[in-house]
Formats: sequence, structure tokens, C-alpha cells
Amino acid sequence: QASAFDTLLDVVDRRSWAEVVAAGAIDGLAALRDERALPHLYARSRYGHPTRVRRAAALAVPKLTADRPAREHLEDMLDDSDPILRIDVVRALSDMGDARSRSALKRRLDVDLDARVRRRIREVLRDLGDKKAQSDAQRDDVDKLQGELAELKARLVKIEARLSDEAPSTPKPSKAAKPSKAAKPSKAAKPSKAAKPSKAAKPKAPQKKVGARPRKKPQKQR
Repeated sequence: QASAFDTLLDVVDRRSWAEVVAAGAIDGLAALRDERALPHLYARSRYGHPTRVRRAAALAVPKLTADRPAREHLEDMLDDSDPILRIDVVRALSDMGDARSRSALKRRLDVDLDARVRRRIREVLRDLGDKKAQSDAQRDDVDKLQGELAELKARLVKIEARLSDEAPSTPKPSKAAKPSKAAKPSKAAKPSKAAKPSKAAKPKAPQKKVGARPRKKPQKQR
């Protein structure tokens, strides 16, 4: 382990893309569980080193010790200007599990302007036994779920609108005509009374011809 410790110290300050070498060396020092690395971690977690290195050093501290100097060192880092670093410091205090850090976390919660940091602090306070922080963290969870639900609804509306635009327009089937009501049968016409037979006309007497002379009866011969 001694040789591994020395090797990691040799490369902990080596510059590389995204500081992957230095961050990996710090993770290795934490994995050794050798408290001789603590001064090196404290030094590389302070301002002046790359942010990636500082974050790795802060997260490595609780893996080696949970004593008071380590806790106070992390509590001092809560006032750093980098919100991402503050989130990692809060995580490191959570890993340390010391309830005495709640007062420092509450102070930071009251003044921090970053919603992500405040949410993480509430979660840690809940884990450390703070009832108010627990209810606030639950409220944050509900707000987060509501935001995700609203986003899903908005995406669903866009998908439905896109599908309706792409679908061919088909005429809507006309509503079936309602069957007309059967006409009520008309009342049967009452049979008309049979007409009375007219009286037979009397034959008229033959009219005498006007101006015709009456024939003379033939005289009998004597």
C-alpha cells in the first residue's frame, strides 16, 4: 500500500483533459483508506484548484474520516460560489452522517439561491432527522413530479396534433336517417246515403201543330 500511496501522490497534480487523472488519483487515495491522504485532500479541495479536483477531494474526505476537523472543513465549503461544488459538499456531509452538521446546513438553506442546492440540503436534513426539512423535501418531490407530469402532457398534446395532421382526412359517416313514423290510417269515409230514385217523368201530350187544318171526315155515300 505504501508504494500505491506514493504513486497516487505523484500523479494527483498531473494535468489532463477534464482532470480525469487527478480525480482518479484522489478516488484511489480514498479507496486506500489511508488517513495520511487527508492533508492532501484538504489542500486540493480549496479554492485555486480545478473544480473537478475540488469536488473529488470533498467527496473523498468522508471515506477516510468522520471526525470534527473533517466535518468543519466541509461545512466551510458550503459557502463556496460554485453551486455544483456545494451540492457535492452537501452529499459529503450526508455520507459522513453527523447530525451536528444540521445547523450549518440550515444556515445554508436559508441563504442559498440555487434551487438544486436547497433541494439537496432538504433531503440531507431529512435523512439526518429534521422533520421540517423532511416535509419540505417531500413538497419538493411533489413539485418535481407535477412538473414532469405537465411536461409529459405537453409532449402528448404535440404528438396528438402531429398525428392528426398526418392522418388522411376521411368524411365522417352521415347519421342514419331516422325511420319516418307510419302514417296513421285515415278514418273510413262514412257511406253516403243512397240517392232517392227520381220519379219517372210523365209522357207529355203530343203538341198540336200550329196552323194545320183539321182533316174533314169523309162523307158517307147515300
